[in-house]
Amino acid sequence: AKWVWFLHDFASDNPLKAYVGKEVDPLMWQSLDVALRMLSSWPNAYFTFRDSPSFGAEDHTLFTKLVYMHALRLEAALANDPDRVSNWITRQASALYTISVLFPEFKQSETWRNTATARLERQIRYSFTPEGFQAELSPSYHFGALSTFRKVADLTMLNGLSVPASLMQKLKDMYRAPLPIMDQNGGAVWTNDSNPRDFRSYAKSGLELGDDPLLAWAASNGKLGKAPPTATALHYAGFYAM
Repeated sequence: AKWVWFLHDFASDNPLKAYVGKEVDPLMWQSLDVALRMLSSWPNAYFTFRDSPSFGAEDHTLFTKLVYMHALRLEAALANDPDRVSNWITRQASALYTISVLFPEFKQSETWRNTATARLERQIRYSFTPEGFQAELSPSYHFGALSTFRKVADLTMLNGLSVPASLMQKLKDMYRAPLPIMDQNGGAVWTNDSNPRDFRSYAKSGLELGDDPLLAWAASNGKLGKAPPTATALHYAGFYAM
């Protein structure tokens, strides 16, 4: 019941006005905020509460309208920056993809999914080095981008759709790339905009996509799999480790 109250309060206080061109975003409809809402909190809340007796037909209609508005806002944001490559674009495209998969009843869902897929494929080509490291060379940003692409893959598989082979291979590369430069405690060397990360936990998550000796080595703290070479050079990313 409280969630439904918040839903109506959001709708009444934050109407989406006509958005044309590259004008300043309305505060609650900035494209990154819209993407973050649709990537996790709103869908999670919806699938938690949709069968509640407190969530009636009128509430359901309102929620669906708001999701539709989020999709239109994301579609416009991607169209306004057709050549941009950035973490923001990854999140916007992933959020639009999420809406298209979870709400196939919208007539534009297939178009949204195609638009999002094309942008995500472009992101994969231009946002990662050939070794699989995220181009901003920050371990924190790397795993942030990785988690977004992983959500897309998981969502695709959960809904009976096929994950493109290029995405699956790049995901494995993303999990593997930072492992040769982690320290003895499984942590990252802090470069660029960064914070503590435990690479071993990410390696465990990567193994869910299939066996890999390097991921197994990291996930098991060296007890299984195959260790990286004594010296590692990631020439494109510019990391060198012994």
